[in-house]
Amino acid sequence: MRHSSVWGGAVLALLAISCIHQLGTGLVVALVPMRLAIEGFAAWVAGAMSTAFSVGFLLGCLAAPKIVARVPARAAIAVCALANAACAAALWLYPDPIAWCAARFTGGAFIACMWVVIEAWFGQRSNAANRGAVFGAYMLTSRVAFVIAQAALAWTDPRIGALFLIAAGFYAVSWLPVLAARDAPPRIHPKAAPGSLAIVHLAPAAAAGSLIHGLITTAQPALFPIYGVGLGLGMDRIALGLAAIQFGGMVLQLPLAFASDRWGRRKIMAVAAFATAALSFAAFYAPVSSSPLLLVALSAWGGAPAVIYSLAIAHANDRVDDHQRIAASSGLLMLWGLGAALGPMAASVLMDSLGHAALFAFTGGLAVVLGAFLIWRRIVRKPVTARKPLEGAIAPPG
Repeated sequence: MRHSSVWGGAVLALLAISCIHQLGTGLVVALVPMRLAIEGFAAWVAGAMSTAFSVGFLLGCLAAPKIVARVPARAAIAVCALANAACAAALWLYPDPIAWCAARFTGGAFIACMWVVIEAWFGQRSNAANRGAVFGAYMLTSRVAFVIAQAALAWTDPRIGALFLIAAGFYAVSWLPVLAARDAPPRIHPKAAPGSLAIVHLAPAAAAGSLIHGLITTAQPALFPIYGVGLGLGMDRIALGLAAIQFGGMVLQLPLAFASDRWGRRKIMAVAAFATAALSFAAFYAPVSSSPLLLVALSAWGGAPAVIYSLAIAHANDRVDDHQRIAASSGLLMLWGLGAALGPMAASVLMDSLGHAALFAFTGGLAVVLGAFLIWRRIVRKPVTARKPLEGAIAPPG
């Protein structure tokens, strides 16, 4: 596949789908805890919502390969998008904690299934020469849309129930670009697909990267405010710090993605991991409170690990055959979801035991483990470019 030919057809349609869908997700993710806080619910209720979503997400990852083996990919994307629209509308129609937990659980399952299909399709339409750039663009557009949706709430009263309907509207139309995708979608035979966790054996580096990305990047925004209060930062600087963490991921996503196409996925993942470790340990031993320096440090600390998932899934797609892509995406998302569910909890236990700065020890320690594992994998496994035939390559049209 020519490097330029990938930026068209299904890839642009899928980027549009993920962008529009994330506008809805950004609104829902911010509105649910804000509404619960305004209406005086206990903190455990918000935790239950998050748990319900995570459980649904993991189950959706498990179910996705079986669904896509029987349902065309375009139809699966449309059904998942419309189901998410119904879940968002239910948050407006039934303002009750139990109903909200059910809606978040269901939404988590359909969101997971949708991402599995989209990521497998990206993997099929790209090859080892451009796959990092494709997944980097996917993560960048998704992150930008998510941040824009949440930032828009700063100028809106979150008590307005119709905001859930706006989110439902984004979900409802997000699938439409798939109609313009003329390229063949991913499809697997029901008996040909490996189990979702087969990715641990097919691409161990990708599996480790996905798990640790989930552990680190969910703990960072969830627990930085607690660290900031302990350091004596005001709410305005904490808010800026959270924005800096997200900003770093947006800035570094594409440069490191393009670098991985040239120098290899594991090498760039290892660079990102060791950079995360160095920044974490520096913050642990020498915390900074000066606003300009703090924001720069947080941008780098948030940006370095943020790129790991896109590199991990690109690496996995370098390693698998077409009939394995759905299961590979399912397995990686499942591992990410497991890390996302456990990361904030594990880091919070360390912070309660060792002090607020233990957040940086948590991220740094995990990053060192990942970096060391990636170096070991590079030693024992040849680069993908040395293997033949090139798995997943698709001939250019015409």
